[in-house]
Amino acid sequence: MKKILTLILTFNTLIPAVINSFDFLNIGTGGVTTALGKTSCAMLNNIEGLYNNPATIASIQNNLIFSGSINPYMGMSLWNLAVFFKLSDKIKLAIGGNGLSYGDITGDIAFNGDPGRLLKTGDFLLNFNFSYALKIKKIDLYLGTILKYARESLDGINLSGLLFDFGSIISYNFSTSKVSLGVTYKNAGIDLSGLKQDISLPSKFIIGVGYNLTLYENFSFNWLLDYNMLINGSSGIKTGLELGFLKMLFIRTGYIFDNTVINNLTFGGGAKFNIMKKINIAMDYAFIPMSEIGNQQNIQISIFF
Repeated sequence: MKKILTLILTFNTLIPAVINSFDFLNIGTGGVTTALGKTSCAMLNNIEGLYNNPATIASIQNNLIFSGSINPYMGMSLWNLAVFFKLSDKIKLAIGGNGLSYGDITGDIAFNGDPGRLLKTGDFLLNFNFSYALKIKKIDLYLGTILKYARESLDGINLSGLLFDFGSIISYNFSTSKVSLGVTYKNAGIDLSGLKQDISLPSKFIIGVGYNLTLYENFSFNWLLDYNMLINGSSGIKTGLELGFLKMLFIRTGYIFDNTVINNLTFGGGAKFNIMKKINIAMDYAFIPMSEIGNQQNIQISIFF
């Protein structure tokens, strides 16, 4: 809960010269990467790249994907919706939105003389991704960028910004395995709020590695490791492990070593089913005890065409 209340606390300190904004962007979104300790920089073939490394979108092989998740917890909901389009083998697009909705808060952020009234709150983000894939023999190169419009409101005070993410992933293919290296810079951008105070964006640089092994098409092993560096100087390491069985059942776990939040184990799993010819549905679940928003549970449903 600490990071979500950053905006509330900064407004209560007599409107400081610098306002921390859009901290909700660093909360784990989706049902897969969250279960993997929010590890995602070198991940391949997952629509959750729309909220992580935009180059991940370029590695998706499906023609169309719809995906959405929600995290209901004590009047607070973290949600996301996304759709993916494969324009060609090289060019991919994804569009989505995510946000944090939570109940009214008692206070007086706008200083109108009524400290006991209920304050309206909300966070919202609109994402547009463009990505490109290039294959050179056994090496796959994926590039991606995301344009984001973010809005945060509290007691009639509105913050907004135009943000950008840039990322790349290099993947080398062996006969039964893949090794990937990812790099991304997130949340660069400009403030559109028009306030007199400077807005501090949650910008960060991430580098990650991944290893995927498939045996007899019935068992898969996927390991990921990220190193995060925030623009404010803090840093952290995240790692995640996924075991897959029969391309249908998945068990996931991860660990977050981070000096900005509580170090934490993460857990989750998923199942994927064929419901019609060329149509699959996946259900994924992630759990983080004592995350930024309490006991975080993400429930996600995705449809693949």
